[in-house]
Amino acid sequence: MKRFFVNSAATFCVGLTACTTTGVIKKEEVSLAQTVEQFVERQFRAFELPSIPFTQQQPKPKLASGEALYDAYFTNANPSQLALPARNLKVFCEAQGGSFSQIEASRISASKLATPEMTSSDVFYGVRATYREMGAEPQLANLTAAYEAHFYQRFVDAYYPQRVRDTLSSMQRGGAFGKYGCKRADQPLWVAAIEPTQFTPSSDPQNLLLTASMTLYIKAVTLKKQ
Repeated sequence: MKRFFVNSAATFCVGLTACTTTGVIKKEEVSLAQTVEQFVERQFRAFELPSIPFTQQQPKPKLASGEALYDAYFTNANPSQLALPARNLKVFCEAQGGSFSQIEASRISASKLATPEMTSSDVFYGVRATYREMGAEPQLANLTAAYEAHFYQRFVDAYYPQRVRDTLSSMQRGGAFGKYGCKRADQPLWVAAIEPTQFTPSSDPQNLLLTASMTLYIKAVTLKKQ
């Protein structure tokens, strides 16, 4: 199933139990009867997509209270969903009469998650070594390795382009990921963390309507009153 660009104000619900938002909420939409843990669960718990079946080899993650996995879909022209968890947590904090701030930037490089582990050089030397072990002539081994490395680089340029890494780096510098705190009258109310965990490239980089995604891990904890 291809994943299409979604309106930033849309809300998706599956059945009656699983919902996730893709838009910035307003203060008047915040229920002050809920804890920050409940807010995170209701706003950002990812629902199971038909295109990503969970198997015994890849079990559905068990989330604790206040945890969520949120798939932030983005293009270079519209990366707003990457900052959505931090923005909505800020709105929730301000609705409680608090002030929201970033305590620490994320130590995980989002752009690195969007960088393939193998380079074209790795492919070249790996293929060449394989052909040499098979007894191929050096010229054939070199030509085949160069061919494979060339097409691998074309794949990387298409599905893991530098512009995607630049977008992720820009959003990270802007405070989209890291540790945050909410306090009211110098009294800490809660803390939260937002960390990038997994990058999924667009299924068709040439189609500007199709998006890449970054799965964000979100965790919020209410602090005990001192």
